Amino acid sequence: MSERRIAGYDPQTGEPIYEHAPEDGKIIGYDPQTGAPIYENAKVQDRKIIGFDPQTGAPIYENAKVQDRKIIGYDPQTGAPVYENVQTQSRRIIGYDSQTGVPIYERQEAGSRGGYQADSGQNDTYGYTGPGGFETVEKTPKKSKKGLIIGGIAVAAAVVLAAGGIKADAAIGFGKPGTKILAAAQKTFAGDDVTAKLKDAGNIIADNKFAVNVEVNLEDAQVRIDYAQDKTGQSAVVELNDDDEKYDFQEYMDENAVYLNSSLFSDTIMYPYTQEEYDGDLKDLAGESNLENIDESLKLVYMLITAEGQKGSGSDAAKVVLRDFNDLKFEKLKAKDIELEGNDVKCSGYGFTIDADFMEKLKDDLDKENGDDAEELQDALKKIAKLTGNNELRTAAAVSSYDFDDMPDLDFEVYLNKGRIAMINLETEVDNENIEGELVFAGSKVPWHQVNMTAKAAGQELKGEFSVETSGSEETMTLNIDDFGRMEFKYDTGSGDFSISAPYGLTAEGVCRIEKGRLEYSMDLEKLTGDEGKISVEVTDSYKVKKLSGGKNLKEMSQSEMQDLLEEAGLF
Repeated sequence: MSERRIAGYDPQTGEPIYEHAPEDGKIIGYDPQTGAPIYENAKVQDRKIIGFDPQTGAPIYENAKVQDRKIIGYDPQTGAPVYENVQTQSRRIIGYDSQTGVPIYERQEAGSRGGYQADSGQNDTYGYTGPGGFETVEKTPKKSKKGLIIGGIAVAAAVVLAAGGIKADAAIGFGKPGTKILAAAQKTFAGDDVTAKLKDAGNIIADNKFAVNVEVNLEDAQVRIDYAQDKTGQSAVVELNDDDEKYDFQEYMDENAVYLNSSLFSDTIMYPYTQEEYDGDLKDLAGESNLENIDESLKLVYMLITAEGQKGSGSDAAKVVLRDFNDLKFEKLKAKDIELEGNDVKCSGYGFTIDADFMEKLKDDLDKENGDDAEELQDALKKIAKLTGNNELRTAAAVSSYDFDDMPDLDFEVYLNKGRIAMINLETEVDNENIEGELVFAGSKVPWHQVNMTAKAAGQELKGEFSVETSGSEETMTLNIDDFGRMEFKYDTGSGDFSISAPYGLTAEGVCRIEKGRLEYSMDLEKLTGDEGKISVEVTDSYKVKKLSGGKNLKEMSQSEMQDLLEEAGLF
């Protein structure tokens, strides 16, 4: 063996540390604990170094035993690589855990009927043990049966709510079971005074032309935001006052650029998101791909802001749903006695199944109806999620493009009485667990004012009740679910006064007045947060976009000019 040089000294003993022979590999670093050199060793040369442990500084090797698993990210707590397990290669990533950043997998259980579960990677067989490689770790989270039960109720309720918003056009499938069911859903969810107010509120912003004014008054600070948008763009004015300082900002967006003005700057700053060729240093500082994502995101934001409103639209989409729904196979069920208003009433019924094929067809048909809007929205979510690192947006983008492959079959039984829905039964299977849900609409004048809920899963049963009581102009909505407690919402359609009470002592009170073209909302924060303060919001269809123009082009600035700008604002 050739002569070896002294590469350092052991900090504990003072003994010399020798450089290994050339065949042992070159020095690629030093052990942070002993100072000894770290060699690219022939015995592990099939594992390349992919990073260094942020806690110890030790190298992290790509282990030959797991080289069939590609790296899909890094643990935000330790910096260790997160591997795609060979057992999970067929599962799509549908989002990222907002606490850890670990990917959430779509999981298909063997032998299931297509059960879906969001898997945060806790069932994967991987674990980091340091520079030596990996340790197989099996983690199986405990399953919440009550979560499955609540899910069963939620799915049934969501389907009915969606059906209640679809107008059953008699010209489409007259006399067919699908038309009868959707027409009954409409009658079941007949409006009342509160829903009429909510409709008025929705109409204020329905055409995408409106203004929002927000004031927050705290003990030692005040914030005011004035926002407006129309078919040409949007603007926002922000004023912030605390005990010592006052700040103000004005922002405006048109089809070409975003403008920013402030008392902190001597001139308006302009960011032209449609400008593709420029000579400034921003590209080098921020990265060309990042700027491209910013530009594309802003283009999509502008498109969404200036899109045509939704007043009076949606009828074509409803016709698509009705046609596809009528194409399902319906089974005439034996009449069933159901307790309504204290009496057993014989109700006719239909059975049908909503499965992945139906949802795929419905999604495709609605996409055709909506043109490129759905795809553009998905692109917007993906680009903005990438830009901001927002895990919730990542998940929303994945869900919006979901292909329903692993959706379980939803078996429904719907019973009708006097042209209204009396009962809905749902049966499905998730993670090899059978789930049953039941909703009984027992309200006399308005069916949804009394809904009795039952759900069963894994030998457990959960009951709940939703009710609405009216006294003069005051309406009280109450939700009671076994073991979860009682939630109550009171609203006076005359005065606008409201109150909310929920489990764990959560309470809130305020005023929400709604009239044609205007919504006024205010709430004291002390009961909610324990601190003095008040928030006020006004939404109106009377709007005025405050425009800006000209100014310094951020894309053409040099690095020194940008530094001068930050120094001028007191930010550097």
